[in-house]
Amino acid sequence: MGILLLYASMHGSTKGIAERVASRLGERGFEVDLGAVPEERDGNAGDAGMAAKIESADAVVVGSAMQNRLWLPEAAVLVDRHARLLAARPVWLFTVNSIGEEGSCFSPRVTAVWRRMLRETEQIADFRENIVFRDHHHFTGAISEETVRKEWSRFGRLFFWIMRGRYGDHREWDAIDAWAGTIADELGASL
Repeated sequence: MGILLLYASMHGSTKGIAERVASRLGERGFEVDLGAVPEERDGNAGDAGMAAKIESADAVVVGSAMQNRLWLPEAAVLVDRHARLLAARPVWLFTVNSIGEEGSCFSPRVTAVWRRMLRETEQIADFRENIVFRDHHHFTGAISEETVRKEWSRFGRLFFWIMRGRYGDHREWDAIDAWAGTIADELGASL
């Protein structure tokens, strides 16, 4: 069974998670085609080639870093443009952010408050309606001081400081492995 695993990463956390999921699925006997979502160029996001890849896959996993509660544009464009093809096969989605379902770059107290407030974003709800994916999982990424200092907005930096955010790699590898295992189990049951 062939799985197409695509990711959109800003600083490598999402890529690392995608590589780990691909590795775990490969260990379970699946053939995994892993690659970055092509950046949108000339308005087509590699439509023809991507459509062929999706059509040849038995299942698809797509992950993206999140910025301002939105997936990176190239990942959102991919899902929107290929919704019909994605809806015809099993699909799993994952998002990488500062607060995941298991990990966080913030203190447990702050994380608990934010997790209660986290709801499915409008964008993910639209994806759910258009492609009826099997699962969507939030993972925590790695956050470096340089990234926060150079690329986050003034408000974002202030928020990070006030909420006592912690720099470092906050990816929960056991949770990532377990999620990959659930995908493998579901696909194995459908063989």
